[in-house]
Amino acid sequence: NLHIELEKRASVCDGDEPEKLHEYSRKLESCPAKDQGIDFIESDLFEHVTFKKPWNLGLIYEKVLGGYASRIIFYRSPLYPFFGIYLNTPGHLYNAINSILSAVFALKFFFAFLSDGFPIWGIRRKPYVAIGWLLVILSTGILMCVPYPDPYYAVTECAINTTIIVNPDAPQQGVLYIGLLTVFALGIGISDVASDALTVDYTKREVYKKRGKSIIYTNIGQSIGGGLMFLVLGLAMNSPPYGGTFCNLKFSYQHFLMIMLGLGILGVINAHFLIYEEKNYKKYSIKQQLTNLWDVFQYKIFQRCSLMILFGVAMANLKSPASVKVRKNWVHITPLASSLNSLANFLLLSFGMYLLQKFLLHYSWRKLFFISQTVICCISVVIEAITVFDVVRNQFVYFTEEWVTFFLHAFFYMTLCQIAAEISKFGNEALVFGFFMVLWTMAGPVSIITANLLAAPFKIVDDFPYMRDSFEDRLRVFGSIAVAILAQALSIFIMWILLPDQKKDVHILQTKLGVSAKGAKITLATVIVTFVICYTYNALVVIPSTRCFFLLGGTGC
Repeated sequence: NLHIELEKRASVCDGDEPEKLHEYSRKLESCPAKDQGIDFIESDLFEHVTFKKPWNLGLIYEKVLGGYASRIIFYRSPLYPFFGIYLNTPGHLYNAINSILSAVFALKFFFAFLSDGFPIWGIRRKPYVAIGWLLVILSTGILMCVPYPDPYYAVTECAINTTIIVNPDAPQQGVLYIGLLTVFALGIGISDVASDALTVDYTKREVYKKRGKSIIYTNIGQSIGGGLMFLVLGLAMNSPPYGGTFCNLKFSYQHFLMIMLGLGILGVINAHFLIYEEKNYKKYSIKQQLTNLWDVFQYKIFQRCSLMILFGVAMANLKSPASVKVRKNWVHITPLASSLNSLANFLLLSFGMYLLQKFLLHYSWRKLFFISQTVICCISVVIEAITVFDVVRNQFVYFTEEWVTFFLHAFFYMTLCQIAAEISKFGNEALVFGFFMVLWTMAGPVSIITANLLAAPFKIVDDFPYMRDSFEDRLRVFGSIAVAILAQALSIFIMWILLPDQKKDVHILQTKLGVSAKGAKITLATVIVTFVICYTYNALVVIPSTRCFFLLGGTGC
């Protein structure tokens, strides 16, 4: 009855054929039908996801578990104790590992094809969430059986002794872990794209003036999961071989990953019993899906936002490869401090999301990005300068830069999620959202490759300049960091030109700019070429015989 009633009211609004059910909320919000004697009703159908609704808890739990698991793979700091300290991976190789694992997330686009077009037992999302967690269980199970490598440096008197190398092949022995963590990332990508699509389904049903709250609440859940992961990481990985101070702690990175085995099982149970989703979704052929997606691709606003995410985000998040060595050799950040810092980051991220949905849901996106990125660049210059030139080398002073960045980037990330929700149509939510998230993920490798190339002339990827710590070494390190910050500042101009101003502007520009088949082909070709370059570049960095190439960020062969 509600469906029929909404159809009638949507028809009264414009006299056209009724739109899909998930679009009624926007029409009803702006419809002058009240003046024609038709009263509006408030329905649970259009209420945003909250923690108070029992039928939404499954999605919230999934986001918490997914937030915990995805942060292990797609963030730099959880990989740092094992790859950065224990195996003493060179800076540019460490960047490449981050890039490779992030690039796996780009396959979310192909998982979206399956989720949108091929429901399992009449359900589009839940089964794929479960399949993703099964891959997590498989990869972590195998990791439990893999021989664990010895550390690069010896540990004497409860500290790493950099004068004694016990395992010079340690960086190469981490390649097997990269392979298994790639399978882990694959599983997280499958479950994540399905849960993201379900979130978009919820978002499309919100009252227009409240649209975006579903995304914010589910991402708060994801941030909580990420915060819990960093808390566990800090306590578990704080033994001396990982740069920690708990002398009697015997917990290894292998044990840390074992926790994911149990969480993977919880993920499968949650997907089956607690996530709510309606059945009887229509099955689409691959040809139908490609046709529908191509229609979306031809919108100039879609092309504009795609290039904005791929290159604008890459510039905004650019980090010099010197950062990991500064943390290790000059600031001496312990795993516990790093994890507590990451926990604080996610608390600030959640707080930023809360403020966004409370006060800034309709504020100009361009102004938000301009203000936040300007503040980030200014604070980054100050913090990096006083650290590099040894004015203050303190962990918590150094963390200030990350705290500000996480807090302010909450606004930007939520903006991109809302753009995806506004552009997507009924039946291709996973494809559109997945494609944008692929671009967001690919922006990471693009950012890392650009940073490596910009830093190559400074030759700061090894430990030696940091151990010498001469004035010339400091100038070289700060030079590479300053170039990266300048690139971040350039992102302000890119975003000001390409970023829509608010939700309503997405629809206005969609009509105003129209469509372009040629533009769609250029955008798609750009994405494909960028994807190939990213994978090729990072594969060459991982291979021992080529990682030293100057063009790859090495010191020269």
